[in-house]
Amino acid sequence: MKNPLSQLNTIQIGKPGRVLVLHSDGYRLTAALVQTGVTGATIRARALSLAIDPQVAVAEALEGLRARGVRRLPKKAVLMSASAVTALLDLPVDPEHPRPREQMHELVRWELESLFSEQNLFWTIGAPLMGRGYLTPEQRSAVAERQALQALDAEALPKEAGPRVKARFGDVAVEAELVTRDQVEECVELRDQLFRADDQLVCGWVGQSRPLEEDSDDDEEDARGFSWLALAVPESLRRAWVKACQRQGIFLDTAYAILGAGFVTLEASPGAETLYLEVHPEQFAVMRGRPGALRSLRVGNTRNGRLPPEDAAGLCREELTPEIRQIHLRAPEDQAAELSEALADLLGLEVVRAGDDAALSEPESAPVSLDKGARRFWRARAADTASARPAAAPETPPRDAIADEILAVARHVLGTVPRAALASVAAQPARAPLWKRRDLLPYAAAAAVLMAVLANDVRMRVAIWDNDRELERLDALYEEQLEQKRTANEILAEANRLQAEIAAAERVIADLTGKVTAMERLAARRERLPRVLEQIAAACGDELYLHEIKLPPTPGALVQLRGWALNSTAAQLFVTNLNNTLGELKGTVRNSRIVAGPGPRAISGYQIEVLLAFGESGT
Repeated sequence: MKNPLSQLNTIQIGKPGRVLVLHSDGYRLTAALVQTGVTGATIRARALSLAIDPQVAVAEALEGLRARGVRRLPKKAVLMSASAVTALLDLPVDPEHPRPREQMHELVRWELESLFSEQNLFWTIGAPLMGRGYLTPEQRSAVAERQALQALDAEALPKEAGPRVKARFGDVAVEAELVTRDQVEECVELRDQLFRADDQLVCGWVGQSRPLEEDSDDDEEDARGFSWLALAVPESLRRAWVKACQRQGIFLDTAYAILGAGFVTLEASPGAETLYLEVHPEQFAVMRGRPGALRSLRVGNTRNGRLPPEDAAGLCREELTPEIRQIHLRAPEDQAAELSEALADLLGLEVVRAGDDAALSEPESAPVSLDKGARRFWRARAADTASARPAAAPETPPRDAIADEILAVARHVLGTVPRAALASVAAQPARAPLWKRRDLLPYAAAAAVLMAVLANDVRMRVAIWDNDRELERLDALYEEQLEQKRTANEILAEANRLQAEIAAAERVIADLTGKVTAMERLAARRERLPRVLEQIAAACGDELYLHEIKLPPTPGALVQLRGWALNSTAAQLFVTNLNNTLGELKGTVRNSRIVAGPGPRAISGYQIEVLLAFGESGT
């Protein structure tokens, strides 16, 4: 069962929009900046370096990119190397259930070690001499023929002539005055740098999907194994390029093989297989299948930098299936026409030149010129190529094979082609998971303390933030309540003012009402007073007279009558009559007092004092 924590090492956030590709074909380094746009991946700028040392080559190439207007370079880069060995392996491992990385690496390395040793034989000294532009393909073939003749002559010598020494290719080329001794030594150094027989291999692999008709649960499926596209890169070469990139502040992420990279850009209908022939100066590859589902991969070496058309036709014939109607060809310009014509004649199939629709930004015939040496190299190569083939009217511009290969790898990095279309090797040594690295144990305590401090700091900051939020809420609530209290006080003051005004109005109304009532009583009193007087007068007899009638100041009080009568009978009769006559006017005799007392002129008689009371409507 997989450790779930191991998935942390594979986490990637987003996809890059720019890719820095370093293309090393063994003779020169091409640095290209590829970016994505509406039309897909395109090369924005490209620079060339002919330096042998990887550190010098990377520095010159990146400086050339900056000279072309690239201000900011990506921090990561990928490497394409001609030293990488690629092969299609049949392994008893299901891609859906791979073995642990260590076991897979040993299994793949075991298969690729022999292929790497064979590739060392392909790259003779003639390869860098031709790749650096010191020899043309025709001159290389002539030197090889001359070397073979000298070898035959050496074998024909008698044994007494001494030990037979086989002439070396470089010595023969120097004798023919085609190259100089310095150029040969330069190319020998370059070849030794690319390939070392005792070097360790770093491998990468990716599983290939099977066709739909092969998807079954039969036991045959397990017997014939599964297809894996594998890749191997020399460890010393990887370290050299990693160090060169580190000195320039670039992180070298992965490494790819140049051979077969163009296969991923081929367009084919779903489920259909494609036959693809890719020719390089020293080796070629015949591939059948589709990107991510490769069925066959055959790698071989050329003869003095050229692939005979008969050999190409024979290899393609062995890979043909009834469904294949076309052959896709990618080859150098000096061989493409001959190979295309031979394949069409011998196999009767249509040959399509790969790279016709590639999105290129600049042709290989006009690379970035960094120094005078680079200019001389491209002028000499253009002159040699022009002299090697007959003049003809240009039909189509020359195809830029390097740009096609760079774009193919860039699309794989950008994720626009299937992940299983290309195999890659991690340029940096695989690090053990963090929880397994003992060198980090001394820092674990410090890290734990730091994490605890940070956690406590975060907790305190969160608590402070919560307190601040609560204080803000309470302040807002206090302000709201204070505003409500202020409003209530204003309302209460207004209510008190209105109550005071109402009380004053009530007092005014009560005063006015009292006055109105008094006026009404006075009016009623004024109307009834004559009648009261008439009744009083009617009650008086001949023997009695009244000398004082005292009205009260306010209505409703007692009316006081004072008079004198000759006798008590007349007085009592007056009181009785008065009490009877005043009943109609709601009056009554409240009190009466009759006492003997002198009258006018000292006549003896009786003093009369009567108190009259009237109702609300009375006098």
